Amino acid sequence: MAESISEGTLAAWTKSVGSFLSQDEPLATIETDKIDVTVNCPESGTLIKVLAEEGDTVEVGQ
Repeated sequence: MAESISEGTLAAWTKSVGSFLSQDEPLATIETDKIDVTVNCPESGTLIKVLAEEGDTVEVGQ
């Protein structure tokens, strides 16, 4: 995200717990007052737990 953006709203998870993801596959969408950002999976693996729910406010790097 842009340096001026410090937080956003978790709009949607694109995968559910237990799903396998490949590196760089879309994982979630974050909405800010300026843009929507797709967060990609940093490495291949299985999603075992989500730490935020859709609608939660999340900080950059969280």
